[in-house]
Amino acid sequence: MNIQRIKCGLTNTEEENLTFSQINTTAVLEGMKSVTEEGTASSVFRNFNIPVGGKTGSAEAGTKVNAWFAGFAPYDDPEIAVVVLVENGGHGYYTAEVAKEIIAEYFGMNMNENEIIENNEAINYVETIQ
Repeated sequence: MNIQRIKCGLTNTEEENLTFSQINTTAVLEGMKSVTEEGTASSVFRNFNIPVGGKTGSAEAGTKVNAWFAGFAPYDDPEIAVVVLVENGGHGYYTAEVAKEIIAEYFGMNMNENEIIENNEAINYVETIQ
């Protein structure tokens, strides 16, 4: 796998070639698909029109439990990856709902005829300090 690091719009010219076992990669991907089809996030993605791979989770921080979900869609040809973290959120199931809405918005599934269409084109901004 060829990995290129990008930070703040700058690309690193160094490349790393990492080798992953195909059997391990397949196991992880199938596990992430099962999370959204029959696992902890299945009720969230049950009637969703796009197949999603994902993982719910929780991480203890002292006495509080942070909730997270990491996922990608479409499963077979990913275009978007989403990570949602909610401090003191309890269980990752709740963050899967947020991720689903982000994915739906990305694919234009939240549109209706009377909705205002926003122009989200980037506008360059340069601040001049005098």
